Amino acid sequence: MIKRKEYGLLLALLLLCSLVLSGCALKNDTLDAQMGRVLDVLNRGDEEAFAALFYPDIASDSELYEIFGQFREVWTPTAIEQVTLVSYNVNSAPGKKDFRGIYELPRSDEYSHMELHYLETGEGSGLLGLQMGKLNDASTGKTSPWQTVYFVLCGIFVLLTLVDIIRKKPLKYGWLIVLAIFFFNLRINGFAFTIPLGSVIYWCLRRKLLWEKAVRMKTPVSYTPFVPNPPAHGPKEGNEDQSGRRDPHA
Repeated sequence: MIKRKEYGLLLALLLLCSLVLSGCALKNDTLDAQMGRVLDVLNRGDEEAFAALFYPDIASDSELYEIFGQFREVWTPTAIEQVTLVSYNVNSAPGKKDFRGIYELPRSDEYSHMELHYLETGEGSGLLGLQMGKLNDASTGKTSPWQTVYFVLCGIFVLLTLVDIIRKKPLKYGWLIVLAIFFFNLRINGFAFTIPLGSVIYWCLRRKLLWEKAVRMKTPVSYTPFVPNPPAHGPKEGNEDQSGRRDPHA
């Protein structure tokens, strides 16, 4: 049975795990680079540089200047460190790559998010669309539900690992508890997520750890039995008994 004190430790560790999982931010180098250019142009108020960000011949310069003016009317200076990528999609096809992303801006009004649509082809690259609004108004694809399922499964997996460590108490189980909440950040094909690497390592070593514990518990403790020292001299002569006392009747 898990003691009350161990319940508190388990809850504290689960809280730490949830903080680690919530800190797993989305990242895409291509979208981040384009977002940095957009922010720099809007912060500087350079309409020509703004028009140069778009895909060739997507619109006339006058149309892009008009769009730029609309952005500038509601714009507040923003650094790239202040924005957060909340969702994105990448579609690849022969000869082209299409990026769509939504960034959260450091503001709480109706312009709290920016949607960015970027295209790379053999003929050129540039923005296909750019708009500001609330997250619910954006048309970019949402974060994959599989990502949410993955994080839930990770949490359950770590929870079961912690329960098993506390119940079985293998050798050095305190260090194993710390190991179980270790996560490794991994990026594959532009997607960033975490792996509960510490828990995976524990289950790989679990049989060996429990075997070593069982062996140590069954090994008898070595000790030297107490043996009184033999008398330094043999029995005394005369009427003395072996205890050294003289017979009074002698």
